[in-house]
Amino acid sequence: MRQSVLKLSVAFSLCVGAIGVGGIVPVSADTLFSPVKAVPILAKLSQAVTIQEQILTSKTDLLSTNIRVPQLAGMLDMHYQEELNWILLSHAQQDLANWEQEAASASEQAAADGYAFRPYELYISYALKSDGADNGIVSLVVTTEGFTGGTSAPRVDTYTIRNASEATRVTLPELFGTDYKTIIDAQVRKEISANPDQYFADDFKGIGEEQSFHVENNEAVIVFQKYSIAPGYVGSPEFRLALDNPSTSEGAGSSDAFVISLNGKQKAVVALTEEGSKAAILPLREVAEALGLKIKWNAENRSAEVTTADSSFKTTVVTGKDAYSVNQKTRSLGAAPILMEGKLYVPVRFFSEVVGATILFSE
Repeated sequence: MRQSVLKLSVAFSLCVGAIGVGGIVPVSADTLFSPVKAVPILAKLSQAVTIQEQILTSKTDLLSTNIRVPQLAGMLDMHYQEELNWILLSHAQQDLANWEQEAASASEQAAADGYAFRPYELYISYALKSDGADNGIVSLVVTTEGFTGGTSAPRVDTYTIRNASEATRVTLPELFGTDYKTIIDAQVRKEISANPDQYFADDFKGIGEEQSFHVENNEAVIVFQKYSIAPGYVGSPEFRLALDNPSTSEGAGSSDAFVISLNGKQKAVVALTEEGSKAAILPLREVAEALGLKIKWNAENRSAEVTTADSSFKTTVVTGKDAYSVNQKTRSLGAAPILMEGKLYVPVRFFSEVVGATILFSE
């Protein structure tokens, strides 16, 4: 992976090399760190990821800085964590070097023209939108903003990662399926139409192949750079789409249609609601195997062992027992597995909260 990351760093340097005194050229950091290979995504966090920030300062009084660089700690994939932290730090260092150079050049020009130079400013901040404690998704947003005396154009970079023994980058197709562009574009256009004074409607041509986004509070937040589709006072526009958990829907009727996505595999299903219960349920084997999982049935105690193909993740469900293993802890999902007509059914929440799949309502 080191060779791959080095190539990505070079690509980033070429991008930030275009930074000028008028602001920063927008670039999506989601394009800068793609996994080398597809791997199972079901291993769960034993604890939340945390941030240990690193402070950078300028070597010149021509540039005022407040630079806080996030460094992740607690990821299951230590190698991925090391590489990502290296990327975060090197990008900040490159931004700092570029702005120091720009400030020096502007100062020399000011002296030549006979006017006082006002120091430039550079700010780098971050926000950990999701620490992975609930769904195994770590989502980080880094904002880089420079000032030359006028308005600024901050760059918002997003990093959304599935925290597993072999970490992977979370993608919009994984969250919303193959029709992700249609789904997201429709929601963005709907919000733009509802607030026409806040957006440049004609400038929105649809999301890009490497659209910036982060995950927060069970929502995918689609992020656009400042000025790209809205006036400057709007800032960096954001559009939120729920990563729906069907189990929270009550009174939905006797059945509901969903699409379950996991590591590039999808399964369209119709969930049933057991009489007298509000919990939507699905046939365990049928759905699990469609998602690439393995099922081993134990007839003696009427339980099923669920594992990934490489056995990096394992959990056991027991008929009639509302107790599920999540992050090495047992929790209730509001309904126990039940046997019906020779099939074991589990709550829909099992696939989202235990397995880590993404579940969306079908239209």
